[in-house]
Amino acid sequence: MGRRQKRSFAMRVLVLLLVLWAAGAFLAFVQLMESYPKAADAETWLAEAEVATDVLAKPCLLALALVLLVWAAGTVLFRTRAKRKIKRLSRGAKALTPEQFLHMRNGGSTRGRSDVLSHDFAGIYIFTNTDDGRCYVGQAHNVISRVNQHLTGKGNGDVYADYVHGAHFEIRMIALKGSGYHTLDDLERTAIEATGAYERGYNKTRGNRPS
Repeated sequence: MGRRQKRSFAMRVLVLLLVLWAAGAFLAFVQLMESYPKAADAETWLAEAEVATDVLAKPCLLALALVLLVWAAGTVLFRTRAKRKIKRLSRGAKALTPEQFLHMRNGGSTRGRSDVLSHDFAGIYIFTNTDDGRCYVGQAHNVISRVNQHLTGKGNGDVYADYVHGAHFEIRMIALKGSGYHTLDDLERTAIEATGAYERGYNKTRGNRPS
């Protein structure tokens, strides 16, 4: 892919924690070596270094295990909260079938839902195949127009193929404004993860990464 993707936030945090751990282990080694009498020759120094390494091995390994445990727990907590937030946003968005969407798009109203398409907006959309549970998540500065493209063969080919062959879909649109996210990329990436759209859905990537 043309643009090199940066590490995820979780990976950057892990790298930082590992760097701090390595620096701490090195400083502990240096301090321990300074507590020994000055070595008269290289052989004596190496022997003392081996003893220092043995002394520090267990606490350093325990510290490393603690670092990894804290990182893993933090990552799980962060992702769980993000998924819950996306699910709340999704439940708050009105669900439309493709037929309802196209009818309303062409000027009709459906059970009081005509306000959904009253104006275009920046945000994300989620296509859910209600027959098998697979999802497709996309983003656009003009969500309504983009959803319309997907339903007229100008979007994701797999979604359109299933749609024209009779699969049943549900569409939800979430505006960026008021979502609590700062960028479309952040909102889209979190929704892709929350819905499993990459692992078991229609999305071919996990979403755009910051440049």
